[in-house]
Amino acid sequence: MLHAVAVCPPAPVMLEGLGGAGDPAAWLRRRSAETVAWLVSTGARRIVVVGEGPATRCWPVDAPFSTGIFTGRGGPGVILALPVALALGRQLLLSNAADPARLGCLAVAPDESPASCLARGAELADGADSLGLLVMADGARDHDVTDRPADQARAAGELDRALLRAFTVADPGALAALDPAVAATVGCSPRAVWQVLAGAGGSAFPSRQPVARVDYHGAPFGVTYLIGTWDLTDASQQDSDAQTAPEGATG
Repeated sequence: MLHAVAVCPPAPVMLEGLGGAGDPAAWLRRRSAETVAWLVSTGARRIVVVGEGPATRCWPVDAPFSTGIFTGRGGPGVILALPVALALGRQLLLSNAADPARLGCLAVAPDESPASCLARGAELADGADSLGLLVMADGARDHDVTDRPADQARAAGELDRALLRAFTVADPGALAALDPAVAATVGCSPRAVWQVLAGAGGSAFPSRQPVARVDYHGAPFGVTYLIGTWDLTDASQQDSDAQTAPEGATG
């Protein structure tokens, strides 16, 4: 049962040690950390990080990762295993004292079909009695490219607005309807990750409608980022109360 959702950008520059002396993404990391702190505080019994990876598969939460892939300091023998989005999500959770024993990691390939993504999300939501999702996903990219074709720029803006609307009103159907071809054209490679969220939400709604909150929306580095939450904790409590109420109770 879906309990709570947090969405954060999978921006590699947020990884510890990559920002350099200036650390231009410190504010983004701080905002993301605050949102993840809320997710941990909801008391979800299991939290799964969902992010883009080269293949759709589950990863152990202690899988190795090295920032050497970005710094050039990896060197021979360094294992670069865990996808970046999952490594960043894990970092945010562990820095907020999440229990590693309750964490999971799911990588989703960018070419995963919408139907498969929806099924994966529903399976996640139905497989835990109190599930928190940390969704590492963003929108269109290359907003800072000045000579971008007009039709591509228009499509990017439309996709970003559609994502924002869908998240703001907690509409899994709108996320499920994202067009893979359009998303690929405008560089929204986590389209499949959004649709895993759609599958998890579709398993819970409309009987349990969340409270949606957007903490940040913008494109500071040419990529559209969204930080926000879906809060189903009240709905989860109502479900629990209904299940434990004496037979014939009217409330």
